[in-house]
Amino acid sequence: MSATNVVEALAERLAVAGVKRIYGLPGGEMLDILEATRQAGIQFVLVHHEAAAAFMAAAEGRHRRSLAACISTIGPGATNLVTGIAHAYLDRCPVIALTADLPTTLGQDHTHQRLDLPRLFAPVTKGSYTLEAKSAVSVTEAAIALATTEPFGPVSLHIPRDVALQQAEIPTTPAHISIPECHGNLSVEAVAAKLNQAERPLVIVGLGTPPAAAEAIRHFVEVYGAPAGVTPKVKGILYGRHPLFTGTYGGMMAETVLIDFIRERDLIFCVGVDPTELDRDWPAKERFVWLLPSLSVGQTKLQSIPGAANWSNGYNNSICLCRAESSMAMLKPLIFVRRYGPSWKKAFQLNQLVCRLSGLLRPWRRYGLPRSGCVAMSGLINS
Repeated sequence: MSATNVVEALAERLAVAGVKRIYGLPGGEMLDILEATRQAGIQFVLVHHEAAAAFMAAAEGRHRRSLAACISTIGPGATNLVTGIAHAYLDRCPVIALTADLPTTLGQDHTHQRLDLPRLFAPVTKGSYTLEAKSAVSVTEAAIALATTEPFGPVSLHIPRDVALQQAEIPTTPAHISIPECHGNLSVEAVAAKLNQAERPLVIVGLGTPPAAAEAIRHFVEVYGAPAGVTPKVKGILYGRHPLFTGTYGGMMAETVLIDFIRERDLIFCVGVDPTELDRDWPAKERFVWLLPSLSVGQTKLQSIPGAANWSNGYNNSICLCRAESSMAMLKPLIFVRRYGPSWKKAFQLNQLVCRLSGLLRPWRRYGLPRSGCVAMSGLINS
């Protein structure tokens, strides 16, 4: 297909990037975009609410680990999209969010459904841009690259209705969107040295770990022989019945046991644990070592990522930037093969048993409720 106008060029590049379907709710201002995506072979999936479109795109992007897309019209359609896009931002999902916008020919005195969409989406995206005919192609290509750069995240593109059908200019040089990065201060060899020095280590696997690395991580945990756990977003990457598995860290009812366990460890090796997963202030901050694929976050600084204040708020800066698949392969020949004694497991299981008995005897504590709320909770469970 030979693209001639802005929306055709946009749709063609989305199709080349692997977008198979686009989720949304139609509006008059976005019909040109929908027709262009149809001609590019992208299926339109109708939803009942724009937030659902963004949630569905986020789920597809996370499941396939490739670009997904959603679309809305102007005004309330765009504002509805924000909730799902915020979810995609916090869950690190590669999504392109398209919205229609008012024609640029309308003056500022035309206020009907006028919103500053780039500023509205900016806090919950890696980038937010209004397309112009002269730069639409290069900005679209840069936005796709930004959304699919780890850690993944949404990018929003806003298309004024009069710009949609304007002739797209094909750039001679690609646009460049700066991606500031945090550079790690540990090499893989330095991480291996810390792992070998530890006497009571713990391995926690998190959101930044791709499914393709699962086998390598399981093998590493078994070779290293240390207890290990996961965060909720990667449950299943380590088998729950594995003798070294300790549990799920982050927002679970029995997390008191796990927090106590962290406090007892002399090194906590976080493989792909993302700052956005830390729902509370974990103890033993100075003992953490982080292995991450990247800390680039688009147009924001590291300190402005939700939850990333923890990096500069007591947690040490022992960060190694390396993909999990390659780092596991590099670490295995460098670490000592050790089998940690069963003492940690006996104490851990005893603590679990005490917690469960406490929950059975005092169910308001189990559910985090005051005692007066327990009767109402029991009624809900039994109904």
